[in-house]
Amino acid sequence: MMNETKSLGILLAATLLYVDASTNTLQLNANEKKGVYTWLNKEGTNPILNFRLNTDNVVQLKNPTDSKHQLVITSEGKEVASSGDIQRGKSGELTFGKLSQGETLEYHCLYHPTTMKGTITISS
Repeated sequence: MMNETKSLGILLAATLLYVDASTNTLQLNANEKKGVYTWLNKEGTNPILNFRLNTDNVVQLKNPTDSKHQLVITSEGKEVASSGDIQRGKSGELTFGKLSQGETLEYHCLYHPTTMKGTITISS
């Protein structure tokens, strides 16, 4: 019984490491300054997001502002993913996994597309 429990623990730890390695998690926060909304994270305002091939790319969203937001990802001007509405004071996330090398992606807020926007790079 002891060896079975130890083996299960090792398997569980290996599984958790595998899950972590297969997910690229990014943070993005809505921000408002003097009536202008932008996306913000530790890299700056409307940062370049770095997605990876062959993995799930998860964008965790926080909205501490007084307006709803929706993260939309486009490829060649066509919507390919959306977070759905993130109401004020709420959080959400968008998971994106289907990527091609050389693909050009952009992101924006559905409700504030001229000030909440950026590009997405894809690496292996």
